Amino acid sequence: MVSGFGKKTARWEPGLERIETVSTLSPETHAATKVIAKACSWADQRRIVRDAGADQKGRAIGRLAKSSNELAEAVEKYRKAGKAGQP
Repeated sequence: MVSGFGKKTARWEPGLERIETVSTLSPETHAATKVIAKACSWADQRRIVRDAGADQKGRAIGRLAKSSNELAEAVEKYRKAGKAGQP
């Protein structure tokens, strides 16, 4: 069980398998988890834009654009991590 959301430490409890912390993940795996997180955030922002009222639409679109850029950066880092791990 992870001891605290977002922390890089893990606590072992009897009956549980060893939990990998973020610091022990391979660069490619770490980058993949970042892509997944950014994709989820982007999907949430799309939903917010769709459901936003006329007075909030502009702000929601700006946040969606920022989320799109962050997702693109995360994908690029994932691709670089994959190329670095190849022989």
